[in-house]
Amino acid sequence: MTKEEFKVIFSTKLVEAYPTIEVNTFTTKLYWDHFKETPVEKFAEAIHRAVSELSFFPKIGELNKYLEAISGILSFDEVYLKIEEILDKSYSGSWKSSDYPEIVVSTIKKIGGVSNIRQMAAESKHILIKKTYKEIAQDLRRGNNGTKRLR
Repeated sequence: MTKEEFKVIFSTKLVEAYPTIEVNTFTTKLYWDHFKETPVEKFAEAIHRAVSELSFFPKIGELNKYLEAISGILSFDEVYLKIEEILDKSYSGSWKSSDYPEIVVSTIKKIGGVSNIRQMAAESKHILIKKTYKEIAQDLRRGNNGTKRLR
């Protein structure tokens, strides 16, 4: 999205919907830096959903959740549970990547595979999976193709 498109959506659809909030240039720049690579249609839809559902000005994380829903991206919790399921299955047999959403398989591959994940301490595993998930989800939110096969 261009900076002009962002400004129009941000100021007319978001800021105007919450008249009691004062948005300064730092806040605007922070949101721009975070969402500048998001397709304009997805950003506008996320803003629309946030305004219709939230009583308070949405945080970046809240808008990200709307973008994930719009893009068909599983939540972090869903991905983490599926990875735990795969770890359990791999003890007793094997698992097929074709049985799982692409974002789950991509996360496992980027970390180094099931055996690598299994060797991690619980806290380290959670942190690394979350970091990897965020990177992959951000790339998927920015892209227009392939989002239908993520669930």
